[in-house]
Amino acid sequence: LIGDRRLVRVPERGTATVGALPVNYRIRILLVEDDRDSGEALKNLLEKSGVAVTLVATAEDVADNLDLAKFDVLVADIRLAGMSGIDLLEHVRKEYPDFPAILITGYDSLESAIQAVRLGAQDYILKPLDSIADLLIPVRKAVESHRLLLRNRELEVDLKRRCRQLRELGIRLGESQESERRRICRELHDRVGATLTSLGINLNMAREHLLEGRSDGSLAHLERAQVETEDIAGCLRRVMSELYPAVLDEYGLAAALRWYAEEFEKTTGIPVRASVNDLSGRLPRTVETTLFRIAQEGLTNVLKHAEARNVAVLLEETASAVKLAVDDDGKGFDTSADLSENGGLGMLFMRERAEAIGGDFRVTSLTGKGTTVVVTIGRDENGD
Repeated sequence: LIGDRRLVRVPERGTATVGALPVNYRIRILLVEDDRDSGEALKNLLEKSGVAVTLVATAEDVADNLDLAKFDVLVADIRLAGMSGIDLLEHVRKEYPDFPAILITGYDSLESAIQAVRLGAQDYILKPLDSIADLLIPVRKAVESHRLLLRNRELEVDLKRRCRQLRELGIRLGESQESERRRICRELHDRVGATLTSLGINLNMAREHLLEGRSDGSLAHLERAQVETEDIAGCLRRVMSELYPAVLDEYGLAAALRWYAEEFEKTTGIPVRASVNDLSGRLPRTVETTLFRIAQEGLTNVLKHAEARNVAVLLEETASAVKLAVDDDGKGFDTSADLSENGGLGMLFMRERAEAIGGDFRVTSLTGKGTTVVVTIGRDENGD
């Protein structure tokens, strides 16, 4: 539409695989084994099974030098020279409370097993292994459980953020409704109320003149009353069209968007290019209304925040989808920031309404280059 911009989803939801590891994902193991021959043998077996292994000889190497964030799981022998595997796990827990860890040992010790469980070890495996699967299966389960834990935490954070945004959106919508009610009330009072008073006076004067047989005077009052009646009707039509445009019901989304683009340009003086194509068929009423309201909100955001010189409204369809876009050449914003802070809560309003009808909502913007809001809805999602 107007320029090329970086794409960002509002607000972006996580796409990480939940629980199960992606196909072809190579687990990264940090293996701590002070017996060189045993460590190399285990490393070779694991790598033949498709696992990436970093072998270190002492627990001190892990504690002092290695960043566990580079690995998926820690596998350590319990009996190590110097710091034991239990001591190492206790040290790890101070910085990485939930990091997956598996302890292996050639000596069965109830006390060590209890300590391992207390420190949150995912498994406690005795050597010698019957097969490499005895270690690979617990490793994979530990990594998948950890990924699921991290994903759940991300979802909790996202849920809290969304709840906060919805509360803010609810407050904003309430304030907008009250503001709109006050505006309509003022317009009805100032325009319709005063005109109705004048209309009543003119009709009363015409009645008196007719009763007195003064037709010329009554005609003048009736003519003024006619003008005032037309003025009232025009004001009421304008208010009703702002509340819900009749053209949307009668002629469909494309006609309503063209009408609103013209009204927006007349009211604001901002040129609007309406690249609005007639659709092959009517969309469900809920979908048409939602897309129209999103376009309204998009243009309102342009007026309030964009400082734009030009705006474009686009409506087009393919065999599988309908796309609506509002594009401006205004000041834009940094998409790495919280989008709810750019354009107020209007972005959230548009996103929530788009998602309510199964649409995909995207925003592209660059500072100084303008902003584009795009809503795409599949034909199979809107009922056609």
